[in-house]
Amino acid sequence: MKYKSIILSTLILFVVMTGLFSLYEGSALTDNPEQWKYTAVFSQMMNGGEIMEKSAISQLDYFLYAIKFRPFFPSSMVVFILLIIFTAVFPFIHKNKSRLVLAVYLLLFISSLFVQPAEQGTAVFLGALRYTSLLLFCFSALILLKNKNFINRRVVNKL
Repeated sequence: MKYKSIILSTLILFVVMTGLFSLYEGSALTDNPEQWKYTAVFSQMMNGGEIMEKSAISQLDYFLYAIKFRPFFPSSMVVFILLIIFTAVFPFIHKNKSRLVLAVYLLLFISSLFVQPAEQGTAVFLGALRYTSLLLFCFSALILLKNKNFINRRVVNKL
């Protein structure tokens, strides 16, 4: 249990760090007014139209810009979030909660197959999401298949 908390706290630290780095890299959107029309979608929804000044740009749009043009840190953040989910559920993999996690991994994988990226950065981000969710789905499924109590739903006494 001690190692689990160390791993989880380290992964949470990485998520926070990569999130801050993503915000920093996405803040380049304020210097690129040509992209405001295509990338600042959340700001346009909140302000009800076009964006005229830098201060009207939302922080979520920074993430979108970072995903589109500098995808390393946003992709790393998604990988770390998926690893946090896996690490948090791993001790309980034989219970019913594991089916929900398997469904989430499978849904992420399938949804990443149907999205057609417009920029190369978005393709890198979706690739990281796709392969991480597939890898964690397969690893969780293998653990479930090895656990006979989960499959049979009863304990068989061997004599």
